Amino acid sequence: MKRLIVILAIMLLALPARAQDAFVDALVGFAGGFGAQAEAAERLGALGDPRAIAVLRALSENRLLKRADNTLIIQDGAGATLAATGAPAEIAGTEPVRINNRVRVAIRGALGRLQLVSPDPTERLAAAEAVYRTRSAENVPGLEAALARESVTRIRERLELALGAARLAGTDAAARRAGIAALASASSQE
Repeated sequence: MKRLIVILAIMLLALPARAQDAFVDALVGFAGGFGAQAEAAERLGALGDPRAIAVLRALSENRLLKRADNTLIIQDGAGATLAATGAPAEIAGTEPVRINNRVRVAIRGALGRLQLVSPDPTERLAAAEAVYRTRSAENVPGLEAALARESVTRIRERLELALGAARLAGTDAAARRAGIAALASASSQE
């Protein structure tokens, strides 16, 4: 059975204080409004912290719960939870963190950025697709790094398409022209 992850305590034990602060600071946004949630998702994606994948997936699957004190809990598919102490948590007194389409887009992009470097080719391909759909200029550095490492032809092609779309979203005219050229040379109908 899949166990739940303790977001604010157990996950933080292995990191230096500076990284912990950035991770916790980003998590705090999920207890706020939709704008704060979208920003929190983007910040988690930019951190490159693999722990963020579980949080973002739980949020997108309506399994991220919050208590009145804004403590966040991830609920597994069987209904079991773990609180910050590692003990089973009470579901009573919690409510799911609600999201809107803007937050869903931010989650998709953040997950994509985090999964671009996965050892699993299927996950990398899905990440390239997710990043392509977000079309954000913030994805350019991660896409360039992933493209430099990628050896699977199909994934490289999807990364190139995602990079072209991300460059189009930027404000730099030269980068936008490079994005147009990359998309024009792509074999995809998209």
